Amino acid sequence: MKYSEIVDRSTLVLAGCVRGDIQTYIHELENRIDLNLPFFDRFKNVVVIYNKDNSVIKDNEFDNIKNLYRKYIPNCIFLSQNVNRGWIFGGADLLKSSFSFVRDNMNVDYVWFLTEDFMVEQKFLDVDFGEEEYDYFGLPFFGVGGIGDKSESDFIKEYTEDTLLPQYNFQIIRTDAISFFLMMESKEQDKKYKNWVESNDGNDQRNHTIGAERQLYN
Repeated sequence: MKYSEIVDRSTLVLAGCVRGDIQTYIHELENRIDLNLPFFDRFKNVVVIYNKDNSVIKDNEFDNIKNLYRKYIPNCIFLSQNVNRGWIFGGADLLKSSFSFVRDNMNVDYVWFLTEDFMVEQKFLDVDFGEEEYDYFGLPFFGVGGIGDKSESDFIKEYTEDTLLPQYNFQIIRTDAISFFLMMESKEQDKKYKNWVESNDGNDQRNHTIGAERQLYN
């Protein structure tokens, strides 16, 4: 079976965070949407979910993001969160909210979760994953920021030894597999976030999670 064969039974979720200069962000986002549009257009159901940096982005500026997506995907559902708990915890919040929204409100078998800065070419849909319809697919993502100035061998060594890598910016989750897949209970997630806030770790939240994945796996 190919991935294209489950598209009609799926909802595509696009997740992002608005921060920095809003006009610059919108310009860059429009370019990314345009590049991914042939892939996005394959889905009848699209949900867009965003949080933001409240210190620089006003609440009503979510409308700029919503209007841009609806320019290209007119029937998309737009969800916004006025709480951003950082690049790990905030990402977990977006996944949990969007997954539960789709599971509770849409009659589909799969959620395709994609961060808005991740590009997927249509040829991925032609990949044959076999006869069994499994519950989860995750495609590891290695960004330029994570590789930095490391040599190839140093990066591979870090990847194989460090449980904090990689991130999963593209996932397919079966909606009826497990209520919240393997995502951490919100109570525990809140506790870990509190520990990070009270720490001296600055922007690095990884030391306070079980994994660096935005989903905070159990």
